[in-house]
Amino acid sequence: MEPLRPYLAWLADRLAEARALPADTLLLVIAGMVVLVLLLLRAWANAAGRTRAVQRDLAALQAELASSRRVLEEEIKWRQSAERRSPPPPQPVVPDATPPNWPNPAPEAGEARH
Repeated sequence: MEPLRPYLAWLADRLAEARALPADTLLLVIAGMVVLVLLLLRAWANAAGRTRAVQRDLAALQAELASSRRVLEEEIKWRQSAERRSPPPPQPVVPDATPPNWPNPAPEAGEARH
């Protein structure tokens, strides 16, 4: 108990000072403290409500992300298996059978135009 003696003396001095104050002043200080505590409690309740709402939104977004990721992985797997099964067949090369300058060919060197 000996190490607490200075703190207890300080507390006793503060209580003596508070007792010396008029009752109206003490009532005003106590009312102000009560209002402050009530404001802090309301702020804490609002913050807790917002935190719960954000946690609900986070859980919903994580569930949506998981389902989207699952769909994406299935799509990737499907595309990769389709590519492994059969590569696309090569397109046949079709030679161009259209004569040059078609439909109006140029006249040959010895021909006359009509």
